[in-house]
This record gives sequence, structure tokens and C-alpha cells, in this order.
Amino acid sequence: MYMKTRNILTITFVFVLLLSLNSIFSAHYNISFSASGSNTVYDSIEVQNISKGITAVVPFGNDLQLNTLTTSLMDYDTKSILIYPNPVITESDLSFYSSSGSLAHMLLLGIDGTVLYSQKHQLEIGLNTFKITLPKGVFIIQIIEKGITHNAKIISKSSGMALIKLTGSNQNITKTRQKVKNDLVTLSYSIGDKLLFKAYSGNYTSIFTDTISVSRAVNFKLIECKDGDGNYYPVVTIGSQIWMAQNLKTSKYRNEEPVGTSSTLNKDLLNEVEPKYEWLYNGNEEYEHDYGRLYTWHTITDARNIAPDGWHIPSDAEWTQLSNFLGSEVAGDKLRSKSLVYWNEPNNTATNETGFSAKAGGTRLPNGIFSSMNDYGYWWTNSEGAFESSATSWLMTHDWSNVARNNNINKKYGLSVRCVLNDTAAASLPIISTAAITGITTSSAISGGNITETGGAAIIARGVCWSSSPNPTIADSKTNEGTTAGVFESTITGLTYGSTYYVKAYVTVAAGTAYGNELTFNTNSIEVSTNNIGSINSYSASAGGSITQYGGSEITSRGVCWSTSQNPTINDDKTIDGTGAGDFASTITGISVNNTYYVRAYAINESGTTYGNQVTFNTNLPALTTTEATEISVSGAISGGNISNAGGTEIISRGVCWSTNENPTIENNHSSSGTGAGEYTVSITGLSIGNTYYVRAYATNSIGVAYGNQVTFSNDIPTLTTTSISDITETSASSGGEITNSGGTAVISRGICWSTSPSPTIGDNKTTNGSGTGTFSTSMTGLTKSETYYVRSYATNSIGTAYGNQLSFKAEILEFTTTELTSISDKEAYSGVTIITGGGYNILSKGVCWSSSQNPTLEDSYTLDGAGSVSVSTKISGLIPSSTYYVRAYVTNTQGTFYGNQLSFVTLPPQSLIIGNYEWMKFNLNVSVFRNGDTIPEAKTAEEWIAAGNNQSPAWCYYNDDPLNGAVYGKLYNWYAVNDSRGLAPDGWNIPTNNDWSTLVTAVGGSTYAGRNLKEAGTAHWSANYGTNSSGFTALPGGWRITDGTFVTLTTQGNWWSSSVYGSDWAYYFYLTSTTVKSYQAYKVRNFGMSVRCLRLMTTPTISTLPVTDIYATYASSGGSISSDGGSDVIARGVCWSTYPNPTIDDSKTTNGDNVGAFTSSMTGLTEETTYYVRAYATNSMGTAYGNEIMFATARPVLTTTAVTNIVSTTTATAQSGGNITDNGGPVIIARGVCWSTSPNPTISDNKSSDGTGNGSFISTLSDMSIGSTYYIRAYATNNIGTSYGNEISLTINLPVIMSVAVTSTAAIRANSGGNISDDGGYSVTARGVCWSTSPRPTTENNITNDGTGVGSFSSLITGLSLNTTYYIRAYATNSTGTAYGEEYSHFTGESVIIGTQEWKIINLAVDTFRNGDAIYHASTVQQWVDAANSGTPAWCYYDGSAENGAVYGKLYNWYAVNDPRGLAPEGWHVSTSLEWDIMAQYLGGPSTAATKLKETGTAHWQSPNVYATNTTFFTALGGGGRYEDGGYNFITQVGFWWTTDESPTSPTTRAILKTMISNDDVLGTSNYPKGDGMSVRCVKD
Repeated sequence: MYMKTRNILTITFVFVLLLSLNSIFSAHYNISFSASGSNTVYDSIEVQNISKGITAVVPFGNDLQLNTLTTSLMDYDTKSILIYPNPVITESDLSFYSSSGSLAHMLLLGIDGTVLYSQKHQLEIGLNTFKITLPKGVFIIQIIEKGITHNAKIISKSSGMALIKLTGSNQNITKTRQKVKNDLVTLSYSIGDKLLFKAYSGNYTSIFTDTISVSRAVNFKLIECKDGDGNYYPVVTIGSQIWMAQNLKTSKYRNEEPVGTSSTLNKDLLNEVEPKYEWLYNGNEEYEHDYGRLYTWHTITDARNIAPDGWHIPSDAEWTQLSNFLGSEVAGDKLRSKSLVYWNEPNNTATNETGFSAKAGGTRLPNGIFSSMNDYGYWWTNSEGAFESSATSWLMTHDWSNVARNNNINKKYGLSVRCVLNDTAAASLPIISTAAITGITTSSAISGGNITETGGAAIIARGVCWSSSPNPTIADSKTNEGTTAGVFESTITGLTYGSTYYVKAYVTVAAGTAYGNELTFNTNSIEVSTNNIGSINSYSASAGGSITQYGGSEITSRGVCWSTSQNPTINDDKTIDGTGAGDFASTITGISVNNTYYVRAYAINESGTTYGNQVTFNTNLPALTTTEATEISVSGAISGGNISNAGGTEIISRGVCWSTNENPTIENNHSSSGTGAGEYTVSITGLSIGNTYYVRAYATNSIGVAYGNQVTFSNDIPTLTTTSISDITETSASSGGEITNSGGTAVISRGICWSTSPSPTIGDNKTTNGSGTGTFSTSMTGLTKSETYYVRSYATNSIGTAYGNQLSFKAEILEFTTTELTSISDKEAYSGVTIITGGGYNILSKGVCWSSSQNPTLEDSYTLDGAGSVSVSTKISGLIPSSTYYVRAYVTNTQGTFYGNQLSFVTLPPQSLIIGNYEWMKFNLNVSVFRNGDTIPEAKTAEEWIAAGNNQSPAWCYYNDDPLNGAVYGKLYNWYAVNDSRGLAPDGWNIPTNNDWSTLVTAVGGSTYAGRNLKEAGTAHWSANYGTNSSGFTALPGGWRITDGTFVTLTTQGNWWSSSVYGSDWAYYFYLTSTTVKSYQAYKVRNFGMSVRCLRLMTTPTISTLPVTDIYATYASSGGSISSDGGSDVIARGVCWSTYPNPTIDDSKTTNGDNVGAFTSSMTGLTEETTYYVRAYATNSMGTAYGNEIMFATARPVLTTTAVTNIVSTTTATAQSGGNITDNGGPVIIARGVCWSTSPNPTISDNKSSDGTGNGSFISTLSDMSIGSTYYIRAYATNNIGTSYGNEISLTINLPVIMSVAVTSTAAIRANSGGNISDDGGYSVTARGVCWSTSPRPTTENNITNDGTGVGSFSSLITGLSLNTTYYIRAYATNSTGTAYGEEYSHFTGESVIIGTQEWKIINLAVDTFRNGDAIYHASTVQQWVDAANSGTPAWCYYDGSAENGAVYGKLYNWYAVNDPRGLAPEGWHVSTSLEWDIMAQYLGGPSTAATKLKETGTAHWQSPNVYATNTTFFTALGGGGRYEDGGYNFITQVGFWWTTDESPTSPTTRAILKTMISNDDVLGTSNYPKGDGMSVRCVKD
């Protein structure tokens, strides 16, 4: 712990394991070369990998490295080669520890064995470091030091070059190192590849083929092969023979005498006796090098000898030996050159794997004709043929795989020749070892061998031989196991019980047979019996056996072996339980739930392994069902279960568990009911009202806990709604309710209750209307007029009374009147609705309706004046002057439309006239307020008039301030009133411009006579008059008021303002005089007072089209709203429509009255599936106006069906589909969804979903589909026209059938589960495992395991769980149809892990009180800690006083707290002893590697490198550091220290034993430290 004073293992390497891959290991074999014979030095070696078609050339002095790939993770040496970071991002550091310092060879290999870097480096003793850059990919680093190869894998995400640079050593050596030349040539190689070796040395070439399985030295025997012409030939070793590797091409005998001449090229030899000639094919010298020469048989058998010295012409037997060695059926393929230059097609079977390189040299016939070059190759033997004139030859052709023998070919033919070395029997024999004897029975055993060196010769046979006498040979019993080098296995049979045998492996080559070491064994008798299995739980069971021995060798090992398959062997899981005969006990571990296991005891001695009888046991959980809940009350219920199968062991506990969450476990509320299988009942207690409870029966055996199906019940009050109020009178009303859920128990009473206060109960007024769920209605009576009442429905069950939503109403009838008429003019009047009482219902609309007939209704003209019970005033327009009208107010509520009292009125005579396109008032303006309601100031005095002019403010007056003048002539206004923005003219009217006056003058005859035509006739108001009033304008002489307030010209001149200005202070006006017939237009200052006439332009009406509603196949509704008649009466109105845009009244139309206001229209005679265009219209004297155009269709919807997805199943299947409505057809979509059936063309009469309204896409859920059935699915959409369907999709619910395995756990943050797939649904299961979540019903979108494919049982390990958390777990299986799920289990994670037979806490202790509740002293300061140590006071602290450290690493305690009798550990737990730590270490393989399996992985809480940590136990040891007794802290993240309860045996008064783990080591250490030090604590379960 104390780096300053105590020895702690020094951190040496820095390495972080960043990536875990399937191991990729590059093995290699090193081949060195030498030469002997005619020359001891070679120039180069050519090595061809025939199997791969690649070649390497090895210069003299260099070695060959054959690189091959395996997948053995154990071959990686991650302790010697450390790489950080790995993967490489840009560059990484490589560290290699050399124990001696030497020249080491470093290689970088691709995953295919390609050498990317090869360099030798002189290493120093200690740590040597390198910088690495790499291209992107996966690579193998090899460092070869003193014959030992170290390997490491590395991944690169970089894109650099392959470069490894030595950067230094731990001795900081900076001297320049000598670069060593590259002396290693590499070649990619796979085990079993055939290699062709060619050694070149001047004129000598030596060839052989072999397969390599070990590194070795190869010696080439360089043999001279030189003919009479001085030509040198390459030679090839094949089996025990050495052949020339080219055809003979000499023209001389060995004594240099020539063989014939070229003059015989085409000479006929038929009549010659023993002709001796040689020829080049067709005399072409270019053929000599590749094909050699052709010879007669007499030439090659001449005593002068044509063969090179030391060589001879082969005999027929030697060719036969060659063919047989290579395999007579394929020898030609192995001998022929692969090149199509020397053989015609097809030559595709040729491999030339021997290096013999046979080429088709053709023949020369005795008659002088050359034939068959590239088709046939013929080679003489020195053997006679079947007749005196014939000899034996051997033939190859391009489309034969063999070598054919011909013993009847004329000796005068010219054929090719190959020679054989005279002495080939000196080849060395192979090297072989004998494999250990295993599997010994009374009549058989297993052995084998390993051929590590072939001696350069081909293997003819291999196997084992045995005898009951020493030194067996192949003359005794033997096996034959093939012809390749390497490891092989043989079964020895036919043995005799109780006998001793001797065994040797053997290998035979042409040169002879080699034998391996001799082994012996005895077929003695051992009797083994297997004990019955006991103490079965979810992870272990007790077993054992009994061994009786009758002679033979000592039993060296015994135990039991087990498997989920029958007849387990020691190659399966096993225990090792001592030696010798007798009884023994075993503990079977590592088993999983819901499996059947087969067990056999075994015994091993020198003779082999003997097995006992097979016994079985299972780890099945109980099978049971849950009983439905009964007798449900506010706080309790009755349930139970039925256990149909106890599982693998007896039932030790049973009951029910319940929760408000799904899938309750015994971690939730539960009650028990005895033991054993069968039916049982139990009480559920402690319930809270208003909840839904989930209940499962449970049964426990020694394996674990199993649960029955889940049942639910509610101890809730009913769920209901209150029906809307109807039939309201002043003393009664009707309502009711709908009960949609009984709450779990029967509804025993129901009705409505009401009160004048909110939230009425059954303690108030109520009705009683039967029992049960569903809809009911009832009446309330005895109400008080105009009182507001509150109403709720109620329903009572055994749990209590529930209430529906509250409604309110007034006990009154609707009472209203028609408002008295006001402001009656020639075309308008005002009335309204005066509401006295609104009644008990909501008012939806209100207004007035009018007609020239009595009792008008909404079929006549009407106004729309909003909703609600507020009185309104409204304008009646579009009237005819001097006409009688009848008016009634109306109110519409949910009960219908009601009408008020009728009033009548007569419109005034016409108040305006039409001149041209304008409507003019017939009288001078006489208003005293602006259009917005503001008052126009009256200027009575001259001073007030002058002030208004000076202030440019509006003012009016009567002429001479006499109201009687106003009654005749109207008021006089200054121009500021005329032009005020608040509006002097009435609504819809304007002050005429100067141009408007000119237009009027023109319309009545021009200015010359306009005065006559506009003035009132007579002298009632004009002092003298020439007026005729032929226009009807009735102009009167109202005079004016000048700027000083003086009034002038009454009866002699009429003056009217225009709205047009002249200059900045003047404005135009129009005037007439009494003595002229003309009219005049002039301008005056703006503070004059003049009369005013108003006008408005005549237009067509203003109308808008109402929306189209109530669309059906043949009719629809629309209408219009006329807001203005345009100045003249509306004489027709309605809607027009067409199948083309912009319909007019020439198309189809309705006629709906002749007035302004709103109206509705019904369009009939429509055609289904048609698009229409509609516009409202209104006609007056100016023409016909149209409203906005609306398009609608009388069509059904258009939609498509969405593909089916998310197909899942438990007991039945669900899936998702839906639709996309691209066109509603015209009417709105009132329903949509999907429908499905097991018959084609499903409709909404079949199964269906309801998924809202409107256009667009929607998603639907299909449910309750049977597994294995085929369903047909269509989306649907409904409007007023009808229902449309999308395209049909078919779906077969071919989902797997799967059951989940109950969840068990041996660690707090992991669990075991699995599943059993009994049916794949007809399609292969492509994925299976378990899924889990903290929410019920997990899916594969949550956390999952992947546990293979296919049907059957599987086990799953669930990891990464959090402490103290409930998880929901179920198995899943996926095929091409979808995913099926098994039943769901819940699992609660604790804070402990089982290791062997112990259960440990997985977090460091962090309590601050003893078990009895006493506080432990918190020594936060240095002095407090020192004082506690000196006084022996129990104390704790956080590392560095940081609570954040405490949250991660727990608290540090001195040993006095650990050993305090009040108890530091929680109830049921204790602080671990040193022995308990040791027991755990031994279970994990010993203390030297135990820390590997105990430490948390990564560097979050351990200092880098934490290279050995795997945390396979889930113990999750953390480097919490420690505190010195002097108060100092040290080693957090570097070292973990844990107190034991044991005192130091050497210093028991001052020191105690603790356990240590270090970040860069895998050892669980033991040490002793002062009791005042602060260390972590781990607890073990009692």
C-alpha cells in the first residue's frame, strides 16, 4: 500500500484492451536451407505453393517463413506485447518486454498471412517501445526472440503506411542501433498445402515436393547430371527415386561418340537392323531445349551408354514404381507440365506437383514421319517388349490423368528419354512419435501418431501397430490411416480382456518404415458405479461414484462427467475428485434451469478411462396455473393455484404473489400455503381501493421459483358517464348514465343524483334504476323554477359508489320576445331578440325572421346573430318602401327552433331616388352624430361658429338656430364635418365629389337646365321658382352660414358641399338659385355652413357561398349569404352548380327567395362518383353576382392498404397495418381503419379496427389472430356516400411457438433465462434469445441476447443489469414472418453475487452505523483519524474526505470498526475472513489469477493499464485506495485493499490481514497492515 515504505508490485506495462474480436492468429514455420553433394553452396531456392499458385525466391543465406492463419486465442501473448491505443487512430505505442536483451525479428502480417513489414531489432533488457503506423485493417504483430514467437492482434482505423519504429527502452538507450539486413522471405501457407522446392547452384538444380507441419532445416543434395554434350539437367526427387526433370537432349554417348547424323531426318528405317539414331522433332533446333531429342530403342540400350555418368535409362519396373507412388490413376496429372505451350487442350487436370515437368515431345515413326508433338509424350524404358521387335515405353497425353504402359512399340520408333539416378536408396526415413493411449476398454483403445519429418520422401502408409510382445512391427496387427504427414488417430480393436499390449506408431516410405516410441497398456477391469443425484438447485447438484478395481495400474483421476446429451465423457463438463478406488463425492456446477442432465462417474488409469452407469436429473421448475380471484373486497381477495408438476425436486413453498404492476414475483406482496403439488387457496390481503391487481401463483423447489399464468382483478368502484340533460321544464328534467366498467365486482345499485350545489351524492336527491352495467335513463322531479341544478349519475358495487361526470342545467323553459322595431326607413328597420330566460339548453343560434306574410319562419328571410342567451339587436334590410312586414324573433337550441311574438311595421315611402347609376337621398342630411356614434358639435352662436372655423373643427347648426328650419331644410355643416374621418354620411352612403355633382347635372339635362329639373316645384320653399322637379331630386333653398356666423339666402339659394378640395383652404360646392334654371359649381372657404346630400353607387349584390354539407350520392346542401343588395332590390337568389368550373344560372340552380340575408339551398339530382362546382348567386337590377366557388364530389374515398409489420405473438398474434386515404371522395371521412378475415375480401362486417376520421395516413392494430392461420386484410374508409376498401394483403401467421424459461440469478447484475421453441412456424428461426426492460412487455427493440437460430431449448445470460431494479424478461424467436414472444417473467436485482458456494456483496461497504444502530465515529480530519488509530476507536472516512468517492468506492474503515462486536456488516452478513477470501480464490483457479476474474473491467475506476481484468464473476472489485494511520491517503484507482477479520499471526496486537488487488496485475494478494489504517470492506452472507 505504501509506495514510500512498503513493497508493492510495480506497474510495468501500459496497455488498454479496447477491442475484443474473434482471435486471428498467424502461425509460422521457419525453413532453413543448406546444400550437400556435388556442391555445398546454392545460389537461390525457388519455393512454389502449388495449392495456392504463388511462388517465393529465397536467396542464399536467407530463410523461408511459411505463414498460416489459425483462430486460437491462446496463442496471443498480451502480457509481452502491449499496444495502446488499439484500435490505431493515427499511431500507437507498442511495448515489448525482453528478459535477456537480444536480436529479435519483428513482422507485421495481414490477416491472409501477407508480410507487410519484416525487420530485425537489437532489443535491450526490459521494456522496449515502438511507434506503429498502419493502413486500415486487421493485422498480426509477431516478435521472434530466441526462437520464441510472441503474437498480438491489432486493428487500425488509420490510413497510414505500415511502419514500426523503435523509440526506446526502459534503460533510455539512445545510441544508434545497427540495422540488420532483411534475411527472411515469407510465403503464405495453409496446413496441407503442397510446396515445390527448387535449389539452383550453378549448373545444378535439385527439385522435390513436400508438405510442412513444423519448422525444420532442409538440405538439398546437389547431384550432377551432365550428358555427353556437356548439358546439365535439373533433378527431382520423387519418393525414393531421383529423376531428370527434363528430357534427354544429348547427341553423344557418354564417351562423346556421336549418335547418328541429321541426314537420317526422314530416312525410312523399316528395313534397317538395330538402327541407332537421334533426331530433333522435324529437325527444328528450337525444340531441343524444351522437348529434348528423340531416340531409337537401340540407341538408348547401346553399351556406350547415352545416359549421363551416374545415371541410367529407367527400367519398366522403375516407371511402374513412379506411377504407383504417385497413384496410378492420377500419376500423369502430377507429372505433366501445366503449360498449354507443351500440351494441347484440354490439359486442365495437370498439376505438375512433383516438378517432373513432362512435355509432349511426340514421336518419330520408323518411316521417317514425325507425329503427335504436344498431344503425346512417349518415354523409353530399357526393358524388352512383348515381341523381339518391340520394347516397353510409358505414354502421357493431355486428356489422360494416368501414365499408360505400352509393351509393344517398335524399337525403331524415336521416343523421348528420362534418366534415373543409379543410387536412390540412401534417402532418410521419416520421424514419428506415438500418441498416448486413451479410451481403453476391455477390447479396444485409441492411439495414433505425429509425423514431424518426412525425410524428403512421400509417405506410402501410416498407422499404429501393436502386439502382446514388445517392439511390434507392421508385421503384427496394424491400422492404416492415410499418406500425409502430421497428427493422426487410430482405433486399436480386437483386444483381449485383462491383457498387456505394446503399441508403436509407424510410417512407411519407399526407403522403408520408421517407428515411434513404444507405449504399453492393459485391458484390466475396473467397475464404476454412479451415485444418484441430490441437493439439486439452479446452479449445482451433488453427485459421486464408487470404484471397484480388479488389478491393473493405479487410478490417477476420478470424478463425474455430465452433459445435456446422453453418455457424457470427460470431454464434457467434469469434476476431478482425487485418485484411487473407493467411494467419492462430487459437486456438479454450472448447470442451468429447465434442462435434463446425464451423469456418469469415471475413473482413469494407465489403461484408459472407464465410465459408470448413467443417471439423470433435471433442473425443471414447477408447472402450475393460477386460480381466478374471488371474494374481492376493499382490502382483500381469495386466489390460489394448481401445481400439476413439481419439476426436478419437491415443492418446498407455494402461494400467490400480487402487485399493481404486471407479472408479480415473490419480491412483491405474497402469501404462502404449505408445500407439495396439487390445488391450494390463499388469501390476498392489504389491498388499497381503486387499483388493478395482477396475481400469479408461485411454487418453489430447490431449482428456483416458477409462476403460473397471470390473472387480474380490480377492487375499484365502477366507471361511468352521465347522460346529457333533456326534457327540461320548470319542475322536471331527464338524464341517465352509462356504466362501462363494474370496477371488478357487480354493480348492485345505479341511478342519478342531483342538488343545487356542485358534486351531488346519493345523500342528496336521487333515483334508483336497477343494477348491472350498461345504459339507463330516468327523470328528476320536484324541481324549483329557474334554479340551477347539478347532476351526476352514480353506480354502487361492493367496493363503494362511483359518480359520473357532472352536468348542470336551469329548471326553466325558454322565454323570449321579439324586440320592438326602431329606425324604420324605406328599406331598413331594426329589431332583435330579447331573452328573458334561456331555458335549460344551450342556445345554438338566434335572430329575427321576416316576411310580407304573417308568422314568418326560417323558411323566409332571417338573420344569424350568434349563440348564447344574450339579447341581440339586428338590422332588417332589403325591404320595399311603403310595405307592411311581419317580424318574429327565433331561438334554436338542441331541442329545436322556437319563435317569439310577432310584430309588424310599414316601411316609409321612398327616401332616395335613382339617377343614372347612383342612388341619391331625396332630403338634405339632418344628422347630429358621425357614423361611428360620436357627437358632431353644434355651433349656436356666431362666436362658436367662428371658433370652429378657426380651429378647423367640425360643426353644425340650424339656419338661424331654428329647429323648424332643420325639419324642412336639414342641418348646415362646415366642410370640416363633411370631411371628418369618422364619417358624416350614413353607413353605405358617401358625400358626393365635385365630379359626382357634374355627373348628376349631366344626367338631368346639363347645367343650362339642371336647376329647373332638380328644384322643388312651386314657391312653398323657394321665393321665386322656375323649378319643375322633373328628376324627383326635390332640391330646397336651405341658404348658408358665412364665416362670421351670419345666415343668408334662405328660400333664394340652395348650397351643397362636395368632398372635393380646392387649394388648401377651399372646397367645391354645388348651388341653385330661385331666379334661374341653371346649376352652378364653385368653391368657398371651408368654414361656410351648407346643406349636404348623400349618394351611393349602384352595384350587383355582395354574396358569399356557404360550405357544402350533407353530401350524399344524389343530393347535397349549400346556400349563400347576401350582405348587400348593391343599391337595388334582390329579385332572385340561390345556388347554381355544374360538373365544370364557374357555374352560372344557366346551369342547374335553385331559387331561394328575393331578399338579402342568409339562405340555404338543396341541390338534387346529383350523380354518384361525380365532381361538382357550386356558387351562390343573387340578382338585382344591376345584374347577377356570384359567390366564391366550392368544389365537392359525390364519391367514395380512395385509399391504399399499408403493408403489415410488427407481427408479434404470445398466445395469439398482433400486427400493424393501416391505410393512406388520398381522396375523401367529397364528403368528410366519418370512419376508417382496417378489416380482416380468414376469407378473402374482408369487409367492416368482419373483424375491424376504428382509427379516427379524416384524410391521410393512419396506423391500425390487428389483434386476436390465430397462429398458423392465413388472414386477408384491407384498409377501409367511410363517408356519406359509402365505404371504400384498399388493396387486399394476405398474411399467414407462421410465427414460432416459444416458451420462456423462468429467470434465475447467481449475480446481482446478471440473470439466467432462455426459451424453448417447439415450432418454427414453417420458416427457419433466424434469431432467438431473451429481451428485457424495466417496463412490462419488453420487445426486441429493448435489450436482447442473441442465442443462435433454429428450434429447441436455449439458455441466455442477461448482463448489465442495475442494482435494486425490477426487470421484465421474456424469450423471443424471429422468423421471416415476425417475432413471437414467450410468457413474461420479472426479476429483481439485489446487491450480491454467488461465487462457488459463497454469496458476496458486489459493492464495498458504505454504512455509518453498526448493526445495533450505534453511530460509527466519522474521523474526517487528520487528527481525528490519528487519534482513533492511537486509541483503538472504530472509525470511518471517505477517501480524500470526498463523498463523491464514497458514492463510488464505499467508505474506508479502520480494523477496529471491522472487529467491533456491535457488528459492521448488515443483518445476515459478516465481514469476510481471510479463509473465505482464499476459498473464493481457489474456486477461481488460485490467487495468482483470481484478481483477473474479480476486478471491474476498463479504466473508469482502475488506473490504466487494467489489462487483466475480466470481472467474469461480477464481483466488481474497485481500486478504492487506502488511508494511512497517520491520516494520509494513497493509491485510489491503483490498488484495492479489503480488511479481513483476522489479526496478523506475527503482530496480532497492532496489525491485521487484508487482501489486495493491483491495476496492472492479476494476483489476489495477502498482506498485513496496521489496524489504524483505513481500508475497504466486503461482506459475505452468513
